Amino acid sequence: MKNVTQFEQRLKKLMLENSFAEAKRLSGSILEHYPDNKLAHHALIQYFYRFNMFNDCLKQCLKLLFFVPEDELAIRFQVLLLMESKEYLSAKSRVNFYLSKLGVNEEILLLKAEISVCLQDFEDALITYQELYNFSPEYFSLKTKNIRRSSKQHFDNVSNLLKRNAYMRVQPCGATSKRLDSAIKCFFGLKKFVRNHEFQKGSFFNVPELSAKPFYNLDEIIGLRSFVDVIRSNMASLKLIIKETDKENYIDTIDSKSMEREWLLLSKKWQSIHLLKSKRKCKATSEIEQFQKIFENHLVADCPPHAPEAFISLLPSDTVIPPHYGLSNVKLTVHIPIFVDKLSSITVGGKTVTWGAEAAIVFDDSFLHSANNQSSNSRAVLIFDIWHPELTIEEKQGIRDFMSIYDSWSQEYGQLSKAIELL
Repeated sequence: MKNVTQFEQRLKKLMLENSFAEAKRLSGSILEHYPDNKLAHHALIQYFYRFNMFNDCLKQCLKLLFFVPEDELAIRFQVLLLMESKEYLSAKSRVNFYLSKLGVNEEILLLKAEISVCLQDFEDALITYQELYNFSPEYFSLKTKNIRRSSKQHFDNVSNLLKRNAYMRVQPCGATSKRLDSAIKCFFGLKKFVRNHEFQKGSFFNVPELSAKPFYNLDEIIGLRSFVDVIRSNMASLKLIIKETDKENYIDTIDSKSMEREWLLLSKKWQSIHLLKSKRKCKATSEIEQFQKIFENHLVADCPPHAPEAFISLLPSDTVIPPHYGLSNVKLTVHIPIFVDKLSSITVGGKTVTWGAEAAIVFDDSFLHSANNQSSNSRAVLIFDIWHPELTIEEKQGIRDFMSIYDSWSQEYGQLSKAIELL
């Protein structure tokens, strides 16, 4: 066999044509003269595996690994054979050994994840998929899904593992009450959330069996009127903050609505001054520090990273905030007017109100709501969230724990989760 290249070309052609018997004979001939020829070994490995000749396949893998210890195809089929024999621990040991020798490798990581699923070591399987995402984010793409048939099972695995892992972490938070446990199950799609009102649908997290109505009176919530009176007694400070503090564009970064054209246009006009944002101090002026102390009140919703939040909203003249849903029904939103007139209005659950003699407007922003400033002047209101009055102390703590744990989980697996959602 003087010219091995010609025979390799012939062998490739036979493999493409699925002429297995001829490819096997030619591979054997090549190996008689060139025992370390990778292509011939590969052809025999695939032939033996295709026809369930697993012992012969394993022997062929070992022969090639003797000549080329880092050959990926031989490694992959060796591990597949161990898995075929349900020798998962041995397969995992082999995979870990090769990862230590070769470094991070896409194919071997996929095998490791699959083995961990077979062993029901779901934590390790998800960690392995995350390692794969860090190494090769392009694997988690529509291109891979369309080209590699095996990828669908891996994507399904990741989706199920992510949901299971997140649920296992936050599930204990529901122990405080039956309705909070139901809320967590609804969040993960394990239970259907039943709306109390056709216009209500918090975009993130909702607790069933809480009273649902668009607007509330101040006196319906114990202590709220006196709290609002304290804020209103410092109205001069609020006006000074508007005058002297730098403004920023207000964009709701949690809801995807900000990606829509009307919201992108609005984001360039709608301005805000944050006084409080998830317990982080936003500015260093004495007036803002004064309000940060005022907001140390048990009524204020406190479940980082989504709350507490308090800010001055500045809506220019002839501007509309399109209909949208807030994050959750566990909070009510309070608007205290600073600069408003009868041409400024807010619509919640199909009912429109304007700022009149009332000291504040209190509404449930899990209802579909919008705002309209038809005035020739800019509208300024102070906005902050309070707890839904029917939540118990224990439920509030459970919600805090849920938000905190889920936020930590999102920081760990958020990018992988988004990639899987797109698929």
